[in-house]
Amino acid sequence: MSENIDVVTLDNGKNYMVTEELVINNIKYVYLTNEDDVADFCIRKVNYINNNEYLIGLDNKEEVLMALNEFTKKHKNE
Repeated sequence: MSENIDVVTLDNGKNYMVTEELVINNIKYVYLTNEDDVADFCIRKVNYINNNEYLIGLDNKEEVLMALNEFTKKHKNE
């Protein structure tokens, strides 16, 4: 069984695997894990410009905590 995994290269030049995508309050959040170091993860949100998707950083600490909380709630019983 083969699973297709999306990989994104961020501004820091590192490759991250897309491990989850959640839509929260009509905003798509993308949860990323470094290919070479699973302890290195980050969250970005999708910004749409001219029908193209761009990953941008979260606005503040509260948004980061909210996104982490939603991820935790979804995966609580796994």
